[in-house]
Amino acid sequence: MRLVSRDRILILLVLWASVITGQEYYIESFTLDEGIHLSSVRAVSQDASGKIWLGSSGPGVDIYNGYSFDFQDLEVGMVFSIYRAQNHNMLVGTSDILWMFDGKQYLNMNDSLGLRSVTTYKFYEDKNGTIWVLRNGEIIKICDEGVQVIPLPELGAIRSMTIWQNKRFIGTSKGLYSLDENGIIQENYYLRNQSSMIIYDMYVEGDDELWLSTPDDVLYITGRKVESIE
Repeated sequence: MRLVSRDRILILLVLWASVITGQEYYIESFTLDEGIHLSSVRAVSQDASGKIWLGSSGPGVDIYNGYSFDFQDLEVGMVFSIYRAQNHNMLVGTSDILWMFDGKQYLNMNDSLGLRSVTTYKFYEDKNGTIWVLRNGEIIKICDEGVQVIPLPELGAIRSMTIWQNKRFIGTSKGLYSLDENGIIQENYYLRNQSSMIIYDMYVEGDDELWLSTPDDVLYITGRKVESIE
């Protein structure tokens, strides 16, 4: 079986040639004609065997082995996120159910953990192997000690998490917050000149810089200074 390397770029990822070097790349497109189940792809990841997992607007995932696509029907829910954990389990977050593939079978985590049927937006795994499942109105913390459900209904959609300056930050539909290790809110950060409080994603650059993506523009934070890049 031909495995897919990490450097291989697949569906809907647009490659652009460097203006400076003039280097060109080969672009391969996959559509319904090539066997993909749905062409609207929302999430991409890779499992331990090298196969590419694609989450679509339909209820399932397409798994590409280098030659063909194998569709796994998860029956309900639009796929928003896919993540390979350090233990090689594949986590799939949908608009209804949190799924886990342990290498043999798909497990409905809503049923096994007694979770609510809400959207799972993203996964974050820290250096200790603790997995934080970011959902609508709650965070699921999965670690060696067990599973903890952290209800945060006042924050709405919890879309991103990162560690910056020794603090745990989350980006939500209600703004930027910091949490302690137990998921208790420590502080809410006011982002000036923002008509919307929604934080879609975050990225830490070096030790001092934090980038935030919002509906208005991109925010660049250095220390306690916030700059807006329109």
